[in-house]
Amino acid sequence: MKRIVAAFGLLMAVIGSEPVAAQIFCATNFGTCPMATGMPGAPCFCATPTGPIQGITQSVGGKAAVFPQFCCTPAGRIGPFPNTTVGPGQMCQAPTPAGMMYGQACY
Repeated sequence: MKRIVAAFGLLMAVIGSEPVAAQIFCATNFGTCPMATGMPGAPCFCATPTGPIQGITQSVGGKAAVFPQFCCTPAGRIGPFPNTTVGPGQMCQAPTPAGMMYGQACY
């Protein structure tokens, strides 16, 4: 009986030592969606009934992007830029060949 318990404990230790695959998801201003693959920090899209929503790829347990890294302007989403102060939806500016564009900070 002790051998069975010891064998079971050893089996569980071997099974439990397998690395757990990182979970990747796309974080948008409106929520998150799961992804099969991706690289944290890369742009991504979540499919919704009203169309795709842009976001940024993040992983569970990884360092989350607290601040948006893009500026959503009338000309489109520009970036990524390093951002440590502007929150989602707040005013931002982005340089373009036509001059400075203003918009809202977005993922």
